[in-house]
Amino acid sequence: MTSCTKETTIIEKDTIVEKDTVIVKDTIVRVDTVAPVKVKVKLTDCSWKIDEIRSVQSNTNYYYKRGASSGNTFNFDNEYIKFNIDKTGEYFADGYTYSLTWDYLASDSSQVRYTVAYPKPLIVTWERIKYYKDYITYSEYYTKEGMNTLSTVKRIPK
Repeated sequence: MTSCTKETTIIEKDTIVEKDTVIVKDTIVRVDTVAPVKVKVKLTDCSWKIDEIRSVQSNTNYYYKRGASSGNTFNFDNEYIKFNIDKTGEYFADGYTYSLTWDYLASDSSQVRYTVAYPKPLIVTWERIKYYKDYITYSEYYTKEGMNTLSTVKRIPK
């Protein structure tokens, strides 16, 4: 029986400014790679359905967990969203399909703003988007019909 360990050496540079002098210190850090690196998904890879959401809407708490037998205070079983590479997409809810436009607000893909083409357009912002192998998480906020909503969401591929 044999095993392998990969070792990577990383040199971190700390810059310290003391009056008019700049000092750069090198620190050598050894990193042992034990687990494989997870492949991350992209926002445009698929349609995304809600797995779990916690929301506060006009001072009322709401919760949904896909497949839960109890505890849900609203239903997202038939809701999902699709972001296309060309910055268009579709939002599916309540048996209707709505077109949307979207764009990243940050170069690291951690923030998105999209507009759903309801009769009165809805602007939704996602922040702190984290991309994992099989899901995404983010915080979301919007105002609809005078009600402010703030949510934390986990979505999975449809």
